[in-house]
Amino acid sequence: MLEGKYFGRNTKINHYLQKYNIIFDQYEEILSSLLNSIDIINKLRLSEKSYWFNKANLFTLIIEFSKIEIEKIDFELLESKLLELEKKVDIYFTDEDISMISDDERKYFEYARQGSHEYIAREHRGKIIQKLLNESLTTKEIAPYINNLSKNLDLLKVKHASFSTLIPTETGLNKSIMDAVSNVREFLKSNNFHDYEVQLFGPDHKIKLKGQLCLLDSKTQTEISLYRSNGRGDYRIWFSELKSFASANEELALINKDGEINVLNLSKYDYSDIL
Repeated sequence: MLEGKYFGRNTKINHYLQKYNIIFDQYEEILSSLLNSIDIINKLRLSEKSYWFNKANLFTLIIEFSKIEIEKIDFELLESKLLELEKKVDIYFTDEDISMISDDERKYFEYARQGSHEYIAREHRGKIIQKLLNESLTTKEIAPYINNLSKNLDLLKVKHASFSTLIPTETGLNKSIMDAVSNVREFLKSNNFHDYEVQLFGPDHKIKLKGQLCLLDSKTQTEISLYRSNGRGDYRIWFSELKSFASANEELALINKDGEINVLNLSKYDYSDIL
């Protein structure tokens, strides 16, 4: 933070210890930056064993988050992107099909696993997190369905509907697995559908619920699978028939309709008449 850029290992430490041995007049500025990073990390509500709490990853988050104002972040989108990358690291290190993982992502995973303190490793990790942050700013336009999406969200808020949103990714659709982000977990718990925090890890403890995928003129039955992964205990959710209902990056809404979960594709359909 003092240097304004990454450096290798501890090559600058002695310089700053000598420079600020008597007085550290940038104390308030640096403390404010650190607290900003901690506030952002807390708001993301990652699981305790999250990949992002590994030392190298956490270091990168603290540095990159210190550069951005908390008010400018779409936390739901940032959480989703971090969990998506976390899901890819599992795919990468289990010898599954890695064709959907970019070279930059693969390099990130290797550097993070090594915990490398070298300049090139720190710089690369920072670049990847910067990219996720830039894609998660509240000023970013939602294309190509901004009219449907905006209209549907406004209607849901006006109606004071109990709902949460979820964005399927290409990786998630291909693997038939999605991350239950914090707002989804809150929705399920507050509506008495499911509480992930008391659920045991592993597919043997999977919970299944019935729901509906809502088109404009019809509904399709869906089986909703809820579980926590072995190992880190990641929060997982999946809807049967989802691949025929939604494409990657289309925003979905989960709604409590008379004690049953209804799923709307807010990006694809205009639900004005139905809502």
